[in-house]
Amino acid sequence: MRSEGWVGPTRRGREYEKAISDLLGNPCRLRILLALARHREELSVYKIAKFSGLGRASVTKHLPMLVERGLVRKRAYGRISLYSLLEGPLTKGLLALFKEAGLL
Repeated sequence: MRSEGWVGPTRRGREYEKAISDLLGNPCRLRILLALARHREELSVYKIAKFSGLGRASVTKHLPMLVERGLVRKRAYGRISLYSLLEGPLTKGLLALFKEAGLL
């Protein structure tokens, strides 16, 4: 039960709530993040697909949201794009969850 003085989350808090909800609501995005977390280097879509067990089309579909939400960095390298985890509070929390679950 909320106290009477509770006014709800800040704008930034609402953004984190949405990002967390979007992430946890989709196992494909979690598998992509886990693949990036396990390998701790820049990976191509092909390698993310290989390490996550997902198809390349699925990885390509979900990566833009992870980039937009500030969890993944995209860097052009010639004709391909490389992806890596960005440092931040949401990423740190996610890594802690992965470690607690024995996934890292």
